[in-house]
Amino acid sequence: MNYERIYAEFIADRRLKERPLVGYTEKHHIIPRSKGGSNAASNLIRLTPEDHIRAHVILGKIYGDTMWFAVTAMMGNRKRYRRPPSRRELLAVAASRRQAVRGNRKGVAHTEETKAKVSSTMSKLLWWNNGVEQVRAESAPAEGFARGALARGIPNWSSEGKAKIINANKTRDRSYQRGAANVSHRPEVKAKISNAVGGKNHYSKKIGYVSKLAGDNNPARRANVVAVLSEKANKRNATLREYFERSGYIGNKRTVTLAQAEQWIAQND
Repeated sequence: MNYERIYAEFIADRRLKERPLVGYTEKHHIIPRSKGGSNAASNLIRLTPEDHIRAHVILGKIYGDTMWFAVTAMMGNRKRYRRPPSRRELLAVAASRRQAVRGNRKGVAHTEETKAKVSSTMSKLLWWNNGVEQVRAESAPAEGFARGALARGIPNWSSEGKAKIINANKTRDRSYQRGAANVSHRPEVKAKISNAVGGKNHYSKKIGYVSKLAGDNNPARRANVVAVLSEKANKRNATLREYFERSGYIGNKRTVTLAQAEQWIAQND
């Protein structure tokens, strides 16, 4: 059996059902981390516990032993699984996984009344700090606490510590950053970069040196270059459009890469 195609169809089907899911769900890496998958949103999908185990069973069929380890761990059983769990086993394990997190209230939708009550309570709590720690309370928790939170991202150094750092920075040798000592400021380096981008240019912190030349003098604006880039863009858009129409994808379309679309189309032709 073509388990790669079965897995692709399974994920596509569950992607359509992902948005209406309520209650406890689990995140699943579509391409396993051990196989080069990332934590990007496009590689993650929310699944019910039952579907999460089913997904790893199919991956076990595709990749073999290493993926069966995940099934064994998810089933919470010491024996090694090399087969799909029975329906009875699957339902029992899924129920226990839901029960395990019920105390954390994951996936529970609060009523508007509860939300309003929590909001009202939290709005009465103010930040107080004594220069070292901060707490939230309706009034000063102890003597020495002043209204407000500690500065974010700034260590609470003593006056002596701050003075020591300031003096150290004043006496620090920064000659290597000035003039000819800075490699990027040397005339020969500037000339080399300028010639590489076509002469007149300006520098951008985001994208480096950028040519200001207009028309055919700018390599990026020549008609043949524009035509090639336009052709590539049209081909990419057509491929993505075909994928979205055929797969019925309703998620964030910006997270779908051209390679993913081409792979899905190739598997479903």
